[in-house]
Amino acid sequence: MGARAQVLIKDTGVCLYDHSGAADDALIEVVHTAISRGKRWDDPGYLAAIIFRELVKDGANSLDDSDSLGIDTFQHTDIQLLVTVDCDSKIIMVDRNPMADDETKHELSQCSFEDFSTLGPGAVSPVILN
Repeated sequence: MGARAQVLIKDTGVCLYDHSGAADDALIEVVHTAISRGKRWDDPGYLAAIIFRELVKDGANSLDDSDSLGIDTFQHTDIQLLVTVDCDSKIIMVDRNPMADDETKHELSQCSFEDFSTLGPGAVSPVILN
């Protein structure tokens, strides 16, 4: 079992899957790097591609590995981390317990793209959003 995680591009419904992205908040760092570029915040399709390119650049992932990354149109039911990117509202939301049956047990946090992008390297983990 990996530390499964997904990025949901809310505006398109596209989900980027990372088999080990919940470990050490790696997927949050990937999204931070992509958002920090400050490009295509108004274009969900292109921003999804920028995030995916950062996922591939991450040393833990490889396009040659058949089970480390995926692109879906649905949320997996076994993930430990969900990062939602909302281009319309320019908000990043992190749920560290997305599969909780009770909504009160979700560990939610959020901030604007602008605030998220100004965080320094490493400042994104473990808790950066309020």
